[in-house]
Amino acid sequence: MAVLATKQITRHQAISLIALFIFGNNVMIGVNSITGKDSWLAVIGAAILCIPILMMYGRILSLNPEQGFFDIIFKLWGKAFGTVATLLMVWFSLHSGALTFRSLYEFIIGNTLTDPPYLLFPMILLLIGLYLIRGGLSVLGKWSVSLVVYIFLLALLTAILSLKMIDPEYLQPVLRHSVKDMAIGTTQIMSFPFLETVILLPIVSTVKCDGRYISVLLKGLLLAMPIMIYVTLRNTLILGEPLMDIVYYPTFTAVQTLHIGGFLTRIEESISTYMILTCLTKIAVCLGMAANGVARISSLPEPEKIAAPMGLLLFAISLLAVRNMGELIMFIKYYPMYTVTFQLLIPLALWLTAEWKNRRQKKAGLPS
Repeated sequence: MAVLATKQITRHQAISLIALFIFGNNVMIGVNSITGKDSWLAVIGAAILCIPILMMYGRILSLNPEQGFFDIIFKLWGKAFGTVATLLMVWFSLHSGALTFRSLYEFIIGNTLTDPPYLLFPMILLLIGLYLIRGGLSVLGKWSVSLVVYIFLLALLTAILSLKMIDPEYLQPVLRHSVKDMAIGTTQIMSFPFLETVILLPIVSTVKCDGRYISVLLKGLLLAMPIMIYVTLRNTLILGEPLMDIVYYPTFTAVQTLHIGGFLTRIEESISTYMILTCLTKIAVCLGMAANGVARISSLPEPEKIAAPMGLLLFAISLLAVRNMGELIMFIKYYPMYTVTFQLLIPLALWLTAEWKNRRQKKAGLPS
């Protein structure tokens, strides 16, 4: 079946993995700045608006229980249309992973290393990602639970240390931005990072949860929300809107302002570690989905054998897609227009097809 599905993942591990995937490189580069000091409200609005779409994702899986996501595509649409849809989802997964890879590499060379080897260091990151997916779902699931606990503890610590640095005036006035700006900002946050969870559907489809896939997806969103809102509020309260607009890594920059004596270096290192590990997890999942999709198209019994070639392809895309962080940030502003096919149109068509076939089977007295 899938590269990541070679071992079973529990429901709680899947929920943690969804939350971790939402964090991804989003906490590194922050939410879109068009809503400025109102970004935290845009995060809440985006999460609420994503609920029916996530329910649609879960419904697709619930109508086809214990079947892989790509198996569902081929079952509903046949070989020709199924191959096209799978290739599109494989591309989206590779491209999303490549953008995450590039943002991680730019962060490391810009903040932690001096004149690193241009090709050697990203190849090391890629090997770590390949190691994660070859370990199977059980390894990735346990990794995700531990990392989510670490993130919550780190958030609590930085919240305490930030108390003397925050300025409530940075949030005033509330809802200063126009309805149009709020709508654009909310849509951007929906597409990045919330609806990128469509990449996780091959993993979620392997979870034994008595068909309650909707519950798994929504609980993953609910687990991610406190951190997403906290990080956005903390960065805004420490940096303010003008500085938030010009820095590439607001979370790291905000933590750098915490002058807590000898504690400062340790906190910065902890934040850096957290960013690197969440990005590596997202890259590993994107690689796993891409390898799964290609293996399903070509009927390969052991998809893990193509994980390395897919990793090299992801690496190549990361070098060609954008030249620097400035281009990456600019591209994310137009991300909703690019991702609507993968995050909404394909799942919507799948859902409608699944509902139609399910009703036909019920009328014919056939099992679903």
